[in-house]
Amino acid sequence: MKSVTIPWGSWRGNKKIPLTFPNNWKVTVASMADGKDVSQAEIRKAFADPIGQEPIRKLAEGKKTAVIAVDDLTRPTQAYRFLPFIVDELNKGGIQEEDIKIILAIGSHRPLMKADQEKKLGKKMANRFPVFNHHPYENLVNVGTTSRGTPVQINRHFIEADVKIGVGFITPHPSAGFGGGGKIVIPGLGSMETIIKNHTPAHQG
Repeated sequence: MKSVTIPWGSWRGNKKIPLTFPNNWKVTVASMADGKDVSQAEIRKAFADPIGQEPIRKLAEGKKTAVIAVDDLTRPTQAYRFLPFIVDELNKGGIQEEDIKIILAIGSHRPLMKADQEKKLGKKMANRFPVFNHHPYENLVNVGTTSRGTPVQINRHFIEADVKIGVGFITPHPSAGFGGGGKIVIPGLGSMETIIKNHTPAHQG
């Protein structure tokens, strides 16, 4: 038997497992040509001098409250690496620790338990700030209707914050074009009605 080892268990105890195949199979391992990892110093520099916009500290000037929306464990975003720099920028802009919240933009996925939150956010961040799981049926604000008739109902914590920050990543999606970007808000922070209307494949009449 031929054996190939693959990574397994993302977020749940990363490990490698062997897969075995008959000897008469032709097996090819297509490994990713991955780039060099970004260092913490490089991440800090990126937040201090972002491309095409002002740093977060400038956006926070004169504001009182901030919310940071973070995707869940179905996404590989290493939020624990970014959050300390985001919080530092908010503090430098004048927003106090007690006025910062973290909302988990889970859409209609399962809530993240404490251990999940510590994996995603890092233990210090998960225990330093109030952390809320978004609920698609509760704590929502109706902000209008789109030109196609989609009701837009968004998480209240997010709507009411002076500074709104999303932490996620952009990736091809099997049924919805690309994931990431503005999708941290919808479907991530939308009501169930908004999610169903927005996140369901369109059908021709």
